[in-house]
Amino acid sequence: MRPARVQHLLLDAAAGLPGVSARTFADTGQSRHPFGVVVESDGRTSRWQVAIMSAPGETWGSEDDPAPSLGEKPLAMEVPAPGPAGAPR
Repeated sequence: MRPARVQHLLLDAAAGLPGVSARTFADTGQSRHPFGVVVESDGRTSRWQVAIMSAPGETWGSEDDPAPSLGEKPLAMEVPAPGPAGAPR
């Protein structure tokens, strides 16, 4: 799967979470890494770089590869609140 497609899947996944916003590195002016997302939630920002490596003998495919099928997207997801530090999850 090409890095641009992985980046798109990450943006779609983040869009389904309440209180979360996500943008590409390019949208935030970051140019050091070509693919990645910046995720903001509860006043915190995290950056996820997309790095892809194919297995020996495999190719990345072509631009006209069919999109992956991930099933039905839920309308909303319940996000658990963080517990006290050191508490089991």
